[in-house]
Amino acid sequence: RLADKVSYGTPCLWQEAGSLAELIFASSSHGLTSVNPLNGTVNWDCTNLFSSRVVSSPITSDGLIICSSGEGGVGRRLVALRPPLGTNPPGIVYEFRTGIPNVPSPLAKDGRLYILCDNGLLRCVRTATGDSIWQERLPDRFYSSPVWAENRLYLTSKTGAVFVVAAADKYQLLAQNTLGEPSFASPA
Repeated sequence: RLADKVSYGTPCLWQEAGSLAELIFASSSHGLTSVNPLNGTVNWDCTNLFSSRVVSSPITSDGLIICSSGEGGVGRRLVALRPPLGTNPPGIVYEFRTGIPNVPSPLAKDGRLYILCDNGLLRCVRTATGDSIWQERLPDRFYSSPVWAENRLYLTSKTGAVFVVAAADKYQLLAQNTLGEPSFASPA
């Protein structure tokens, strides 16, 4: 555990059909932790997942919880974790050690996981398996997380360029616009 370098991403809500809601926390000191949002009781945790800072937020999709960690603008580990089922403990379905973000949170939609790295590398993989679909490098650096709307990804760079990419099995840059000023925040 990294008690001297504790960091957290913004938690997310997880709920399987027919189950109670769980609040999922990610941190460098505790890995991934599920908490009952009604009373704060810890449901389960999977410790020692991250040896570096957690800045990005965990996300849920296709029965998985996905989160990354990193330091110095470089992602060090992304894990796709299957939460515990009955008596089965949580388990890593796949992980990446390269080509992952430090700050931007991944985005999952329609069976695809979009991974935007701080250095502009944009990857699309199958959410359930981690199998690669495509990857491209955008000519900028990023802190903001991808946003999805109407089958498009909106990627806002640190310099304020907004790249619009098709959310599809083939990479296609649809537009590039400018905000006219730097941006470190994710649009909502």
